[in-house]
Amino acid sequence: VPLITEPQDVNNPDKEDLMVARASEKEIWGFIINEIDEAIAGGLKEVSEAQGRINKYVALTLKAQSALYAASIAQNGEIQLDGLLGVPTTDADFYFEESMKASQEIINSNKFALYNKYPNDKAKNYQQLFLEKDNSEVIFAKKHTVSVFGHQYDHDNQPLSYKPAVYCVTNPTLEMVDSYEFADGTPGSAINYNQEIDTKELYKNKEPRFHATILYNQAPWIDNQVETYYFTIQSDIKTDKRDNSLGGRGKDVNADSNAGATQTGFTCKKYLREVRDVPAGAYSDQDFIIFRLGEIYLNLAEAAFELGQSEIALSAINEIRERAGVPKLTASNLNQEAIRHERKIELAFEGIRYWDLRRWRTAHIALSGQFHKLNTYYIKSRNTYGYEIINCQGNLSRTFAEHHYYFPIERKHITENPNMKQNPGYN
Repeated sequence: VPLITEPQDVNNPDKEDLMVARASEKEIWGFIINEIDEAIAGGLKEVSEAQGRINKYVALTLKAQSALYAASIAQNGEIQLDGLLGVPTTDADFYFEESMKASQEIINSNKFALYNKYPNDKAKNYQQLFLEKDNSEVIFAKKHTVSVFGHQYDHDNQPLSYKPAVYCVTNPTLEMVDSYEFADGTPGSAINYNQEIDTKELYKNKEPRFHATILYNQAPWIDNQVETYYFTIQSDIKTDKRDNSLGGRGKDVNADSNAGATQTGFTCKKYLREVRDVPAGAYSDQDFIIFRLGEIYLNLAEAAFELGQSEIALSAINEIRERAGVPKLTASNLNQEAIRHERKIELAFEGIRYWDLRRWRTAHIALSGQFHKLNTYYIKSRNTYGYEIINCQGNLSRTFAEHHYYFPIERKHITENPNMKQNPGYN
């Protein structure tokens, strides 16, 4: 974008003065960091006068995040468009250091603490982190109250049989489900779906954050269990007719043959209150957490690791893993992939993953290809379940092209301002 720091005079007869060229990406990141520093130095309070308002630690969190993003682009991106796009590789360490210092200042302030109200029930603890307002981990949240500014997250995401609707908005893919480790640290991809077994047995040893985030077939919910199986057979999947009538499929899969309540066999439990029959409309009041201390520890771990300070990185990431109830990492298995994986799990469905993939320049790999659902079916004669893995989009694949790391500039802006340059891949 053009960087304009002084008001323009729209009545200036020399319209050329209004046609400002784009600033470089490096200039924009520098401007962002400088603005945050000036805001902090300018007297932002340590404690907000009211919940949901900006204070010093909100600004420091934004700085830690912004500097980490800039560092990632310097490390993983490339200079394009005559220097307008990209951040020089030589700037990576500077931004990693800025991010690390901001994260450490937040942690060392002791103003916040990782939520740990239920240390003996790790799944409940992680679940309640997103339901208990203004808890010790929250740095900044979008505040909601039913009477003033409610939302309908519960209505949109409750399993079908718990609400008066025919869909669930958020459907985790099988790839996401398999990303969760087992409680002993075994990779989640070790699951064998080529067997007949109750789904609750299939997933019972998954790590606590899985059980706090994902609802699956036979998962306990409120006073019953979720049923997301798609059809019933008598005994043999190869020969038996599939009964996919309303009576032959799970009550949380669909209400009629044309309306799917889950497109993958899974729904999202994170942020979801255990309530029945929530109507459409603003009847939910969970706050949406924008910044929390858990992300700060992960920002610190990533920045420190990239700067070669592995001890700081290891300590930070293990704060998260210990709270989550999974085995701590050791110096020998701490690496870039382990840190990135921890972000994927800890921050799942919080609006962060997509942007992480973009800044790491791995989105063209991670977001391309086919994504799958678990087609669970009930075997009547043996009172158990079998599984098929099916592409969610038939024979189609998704594509995230490399030029998608930058958005196109609207053509009208280029037409209005001949000094604007279009991003690569959109001409």
